[in-house]
Amino acid sequence: MHSLLILGHIVYLQLCLRVMQGLHCIESNGMLATAAASHEFTGQQLLDIELSQGCYEGGHLGIAIMLWFILFVYCLGFPFWCLYLVNRKIKGKLARDKVNKRFSQYGYLFRDVKEKYIWFRCIGFIV
Repeated sequence: MHSLLILGHIVYLQLCLRVMQGLHCIESNGMLATAAASHEFTGQQLLDIELSQGCYEGGHLGIAIMLWFILFVYCLGFPFWCLYLVNRKIKGKLARDKVNKRFSQYGYLFRDVKEKYIWFRCIGFIV
């Protein structure tokens, strides 16, 4: 579990960036005619990273469903899960465990950080 927590922190920003790129759509106009010649330019939404693909059409629809799931579960859920673990530690619930196994698993979040500076671990999620 410890290695998954560290891996989650390492890939967090890159994965969230790719998810947002996969969901970001722009409205087409006449200036995009060379990049997306197959689409009518009546305000149709195109995928910003791939201008020849319409948003939520064809292959993008299935991928978009998966990307929305990743966005809510990982990009929003992972930081809250980490904050929950840190909050439990601050309240002393992890410290009172019979075995110090939890500290070895989740200690990455709060090891060597004073309690009043524990918020500093959250900066990695917003940078």
